[in-house]
Amino acid sequence: MAGVKLEGVAKHFKGAVAVAEFNLDIKDGEFLVLVGPSGCGKSTTLRMVAGLEEPTYGRIMIGNKDVTKLEPKDRDIAMVFQDYALYPHMNVYHNLAFGLKLRKMPKNEIEERVKMAAEILSISHLLERYPRQLSGGQRQRVALGRAIVRNPQVFLMDEPLSNLDAKLRVQMRAELVKLQRRLKTTTIYVTHDQTEAMTMGDRIVVMKDGHIQQVGTPEEIYHEPANLFVADFVGSPSMNFLEGELCTEEGCTWFKAQGIRVNLRNNLNLAELNENKVVLGIRPEDVYLHRPFQDKVCEELLCQTELIEDLGSEKIVFLKIEGQELQARLRDGAAPVTVGGNTPAYLNLNKVHLFRKSTGKKILFRGR
Repeated sequence: MAGVKLEGVAKHFKGAVAVAEFNLDIKDGEFLVLVGPSGCGKSTTLRMVAGLEEPTYGRIMIGNKDVTKLEPKDRDIAMVFQDYALYPHMNVYHNLAFGLKLRKMPKNEIEERVKMAAEILSISHLLERYPRQLSGGQRQRVALGRAIVRNPQVFLMDEPLSNLDAKLRVQMRAELVKLQRRLKTTTIYVTHDQTEAMTMGDRIVVMKDGHIQQVGTPEEIYHEPANLFVADFVGSPSMNFLEGELCTEEGCTWFKAQGIRVNLRNNLNLAELNENKVVLGIRPEDVYLHRPFQDKVCEELLCQTELIEDLGSEKIVFLKIEGQELQARLRDGAAPVTVGGNTPAYLNLNKVHLFRKSTGKKILFRGR
């Protein structure tokens, strides 16, 4: 087992920056997720760790060893791809054993490792079958088994669940997490699915255009987003955003927009802030459509209800106020809401975020 360290790692393709200066220390045994939209540089970063891409500059350490210039076979890593790439003419046993045979490992050790991996993944009964005889989930387990038998220092996984249907994907991500915790192998996992990232990672790295936007635990990423991009990307539905301006009245800071006045109950120093155009952010679950309990400090806005999405255990209510949109998440059993009617929406001021409109960076602030 070993940690992984990336020091100033970057990758340029003919002048285009795929990954900008990337600095990260991944702990031994950690499950780290790289997440972001297509083209953000997450897979390129993973391929540089694997040795499939050479960094333009920077250094990659696995354990105490500099592997920047080493071939993939010399890095003691195992990779699981989106395409499982099983050998169709080999049964499951030989798919699992093939890499070990290439390393000229003794036959009895190969059998022992294959048996162990098959038992861990509950595929012992499939060892004589061929890939064409397996379901998508079974093929995915075999691909994982090929990585496990190697007993590597690091697992690298590039969207391994994306070819599965939605129900199986949910099941397999839980099994992957349990497997990683059992093996305690350092894992770097790439996905574009923020739900996968939030449910699987010990820590998450959110990327955009080759740059790290934020690194943190799922809770930190969700509740304390560093900027507008992270706030919008993480969460389903994503955070609500209202554009407006800050001003000071009677010793308090107010957020104002057309038809919207929110007393933030906090005296921000607008001179130090040097900017009054801002974006107010709030999660849908922190927008209430009934007067909340007295322990919550809220601001009331009168909105129009445009649409209600009924998801069974909850409803997503789409609201509009003076051309700006809000979504509220209502748990099952909440008071009914009528489409087309005027509805008071209460913003939980303890959950409000402020972002600079010019840069998108978060303003350190909490409502009171």
